[in-house]
Amino acid sequence: MTPHSGLPGITPSQRTAVLDAHCIAEEAGVPGYTDPSSGLFVLTTTYLRQRGSCCGNGCRHCLHGVRVAPTSVGQAIGPGGWA
Repeated sequence: MTPHSGLPGITPSQRTAVLDAHCIAEEAGVPGYTDPSSGLFVLTTTYLRQRGSCCGNGCRHCLHGVRVAPTSVGQAIGPGGWA
């Protein structure tokens, strides 16, 4: 399962690292991975799909298109998700 391509605000090398971490987590069947840049735990697309509904926390790989949670610096998350 490939996450959406909209990962704004990160460099191409960071994007590659995120996608690699996501793919490894998906293949291992685990619910998420540690973001290579921030150290935060990020839920996978498969986990979020199995969850079935949006939690409203602005998950990076959200399938529901809802991005309402603030970032750590208090900025609103846009329609493309957070970085």
